[in-house]
Amino acid sequence: MISINHDSEYKIDFVIPQGPPGPNPPVCYIDYGVSSNRFLTIKDYKIFNSNGEFSVSNNNIIVEPGTYEITFCGRVDVNNDFESPITVALHEDLGSGFSQIVGDMSFVLQKGTKLMQFSETKLITFNNKKTLMAFVSNNNAVTVTVSMGSLILKKVLTS
Repeated sequence: MISINHDSEYKIDFVIPQGPPGPNPPVCYIDYGVSSNRFLTIKDYKIFNSNGEFSVSNNNIIVEPGTYEITFCGRVDVNNDFESPITVALHEDLGSGFSQIVGDMSFVLQKGTKLMQFSETKLITFNNKKTLMAFVSNNNAVTVTVSMGSLILKKVLTS
């Protein structure tokens, strides 16, 4: 910016970049809203620029092979004291009632804590189609509420 009259008139002097627009990668946004269930309930979701990389069904996110930037975040509230740690995690369904944590995306609420906000972003590669879900591991007789829960998946590379 160049000052012409020192205080009242300005001339803007810059160059607008030229060239083709950048890529618009496929993105899936999941809003879990407020959930007090073991499995976080999908309240709403949006899929942008997808060619079938994502689908959502029964609180599961089906993801095609590729490398994704994944952000998982939210807030955990507990109504009473508890003994065993409480874990909120993003899991991959292995079938037959088994699952495993995806890319170490888990957050642990330790004894004596009643509130935790969590957020993490990681690059994770899936070599084949995966079914993802978020849930709470709670071996205590307390109500665990997850609010403001969100999951964002952005495909950055195809496999």
